[in-house]
Amino acid sequence: MWNRRRSIARSLPQAALAVGLMALAGCVSTARRPAARLAYPSPLTGPGAPVAGKTAERALSKGFKALAEGRSAAALALAGRASPNVAADVLKAQAKLAAAPAEAEQLLKGVVARSPGYAAAWLTLSAAAEQNGDEKVALDAARRGASLWDAPRWQRRLAALENRLITGRLAQARDAIAAGDLSSALEKTTAVLQLEPGNVDAHLLRAQVLLAQGHPAEARAALDGIEETPQVIAMRGRIAEREHRWGDAMRLYTSLPPGFPGRREALTRAKNRWRISNLPAYVGEAINSKDLTRAQLAALLVDLVPEVDAMAGEPAPVLSDIVGLPEQREIIAAVRAGLVKADALEHRFFPSRQVSPAMVRHALDRLSHILGRPAPHWCPPAVPADGCLELSSPVSGQAVFRAMMPLLELGGS
Repeated sequence: MWNRRRSIARSLPQAALAVGLMALAGCVSTARRPAARLAYPSPLTGPGAPVAGKTAERALSKGFKALAEGRSAAALALAGRASPNVAADVLKAQAKLAAAPAEAEQLLKGVVARSPGYAAAWLTLSAAAEQNGDEKVALDAARRGASLWDAPRWQRRLAALENRLITGRLAQARDAIAAGDLSSALEKTTAVLQLEPGNVDAHLLRAQVLLAQGHPAEARAALDGIEETPQVIAMRGRIAEREHRWGDAMRLYTSLPPGFPGRREALTRAKNRWRISNLPAYVGEAINSKDLTRAQLAALLVDLVPEVDAMAGEPAPVLSDIVGLPEQREIIAAVRAGLVKADALEHRFFPSRQVSPAMVRHALDRLSHILGRPAPHWCPPAVPADGCLELSSPVSGQAVFRAMMPLLELGGS
């Protein structure tokens, strides 16, 4: 008897352990996964939610809970018990969203068409469309849902969607432009405009890219019909400059607010270009000359800065070798102002001789002094550096023109 009792006593802890393990195993097998935070609300919540009977309400509540636990089939079955009801249709769409987002999107479009004030339906439609890759519907539905249900959670989701689809893409487009990847920038702006056809920033960036690609007419068309902000007006001015429509550029820059960044410089540049476009043909030839002559230098100095005519300090010289030249008037004015020297003994100017870098530097230094403006910062010979102007032989008309532009942009003629 004693031995039998000892055997029973020894077996009791083992039996208790076995029972405990069985109970634990039972708990594991019957436990449900924790509820997840879904990207959409319960069909029974929020503005515009329909009134359901008690039986339908219980089924819908259980169905949404099943969804949060990852049991889509159970949720779909419970939605069937709650029908007919628009809230049941929303739950059906929510149950189908992960496996069949296109089907869920179509079902929800029907719901919001019947119940346009139903916030939960709009917010679920946004989630389904996003899952289906339908960005425009996803964004529009999120905006509609957030406007109906002004809760922080839905405002945050809308902000995240707008940042990914709109703001983020515009930032990527700007980065691509800075990196010279114009094709990528164009792709990003196109994607934004498909979602927001009236997005001014996207239109501006698109116009900037097209202008950089050498398509000013397309850049101009990209700005048609959008709000005339100062940034848009400034871009229209840049396009007009590229198309050599200097009068239009002047008008556009003049209409900018006085404190707009770069307005004064852009307006001065357009005015100077407009004046140059109306100068005699030989001035344009001088600008494009690869080996500038003394006569051409005089034409640039006087015709680009008409004040030189009033700066004459010397009497009009008699120069035998300029009679009949197109640049005769400009040569006389340049000599009288001391910008270019003539041979006083031979009474000759030597108009066909090529200019030297030293001659140009003297002329522009003298011109700057007379105008009361800062002289050009010349690079030391053979030592180019940042911020200085370099002149090498032969001197081109473009080099002289570029050296003169700061004088004109500082308030020139």
